[in-house]
Amino acid sequence: MSRKNKKRFNDLMWTCVQVLFLAAFFVLQAFPIAAEPQGKKEVEMTPGPRMIRAVEALANDYLAARDGLKLSMEQEERIRQEVASFKKDLWKKEAVLIGMFNEISLKRRHGLLSREEYRNANQVTGGIEADELGRMLQAITALQAILTPVQKEAFVSYRRPQMSLEMPEGFNTRLGLMAITRWVEVYGEHRQALGLSEAQTVSFRSALEEARREILRIGNDIEISRMEAYDLLKEPIIDTEKTREAMERTAQLEGIFFPKLSEVSRKLEGILTPPQRTKLAEIRKESPRGSAAGPFTAAGEESRSFLDQAEKLSLSRPQIEKLVALETAAIRHARLDEAQLKIERLELEDRLRRGASDEAIAEQIERIIQLVADIEKDRLVTRVSGLKILDESQRVALRVSSAE
Repeated sequence: MSRKNKKRFNDLMWTCVQVLFLAAFFVLQAFPIAAEPQGKKEVEMTPGPRMIRAVEALANDYLAARDGLKLSMEQEERIRQEVASFKKDLWKKEAVLIGMFNEISLKRRHGLLSREEYRNANQVTGGIEADELGRMLQAITALQAILTPVQKEAFVSYRRPQMSLEMPEGFNTRLGLMAITRWVEVYGEHRQALGLSEAQTVSFRSALEEARREILRIGNDIEISRMEAYDLLKEPIIDTEKTREAMERTAQLEGIFFPKLSEVSRKLEGILTPPQRTKLAEIRKESPRGSAAGPFTAAGEESRSFLDQAEKLSLSRPQIEKLVALETAAIRHARLDEAQLKIERLELEDRLRRGASDEAIAEQIERIIQLVADIEKDRLVTRVSGLKILDESQRVALRVSSAE
């Protein structure tokens, strides 16, 4: 990638990362428990998983057409090695990216996120997402280069161009509607408590209707743009430059979408008088926030965080600060360990496929067993360290709650 294109794309990715942080914030504000119900697809807040699927699909199609393409054993091995190398790189990058989103969300929820920390995280994660896209295009270029010109021509008859006609995920649209839910409550259930005038009520309704139209319009534009970008990855011969441009268009639309939500919030807040804004802050502070597990807890996964029970345990501010510091450190280690575990399992599959010696396979299995043990040990150490932060009465309350 040229230096000019890299800078342009980094700028776009930084915008997208701000979008993702805002997305996490809006989810936490509107619906503290954002994990999908069991049986439903989990929301993907980063592009990494989609990129992995796109590269795997191309490689699998090559291997499925091996006889017609007359792939050599060397070509097959190079295809597998490129996919494995790409997945390992993406898993590591995703571990850092998701770990930072977890950390930022946790700190934001407990009022411990500084502006400087937020800006620094934007820059770091923006660079990671730019690297992910560059790595995907690099992997696709490398895979296509494995085929000879004759094989590429033959592959066109095997891989028919496809279009995405499945139901759009609608992630941005859902987040946008969640974001204005807090203001719908002002228009509805909090109207009397805030003492809204008739003029304020009319203004709120008008602003909310306009916001809903904008959210649906821009959200649909984003979905169409994203589908068009991923359709290009289903072509027999993938044009990486067109793919890059299509993904940049999606990034630009997302760069418009969430600032628009911030603009809506400022407009709605401006309808209230200063005393009403103070009263609203008090109402929101007293409202139950639900679980602190946030949007990154998998469906059906029980959170082990003591912060989830902050109100029940009557945690003091110093205790909350210590627990947040403890959990953010644990988050970083956990995500990297999870990525390494996937890499080790992939290595085991590769050794089994290549018919490695029993000793080599046993060695790989031992590494996996040890890593799993280390992950569980780290979880226990984190929990014990958290218990030490609680006082005796809080630990008793925790035992009583667990027994119930």
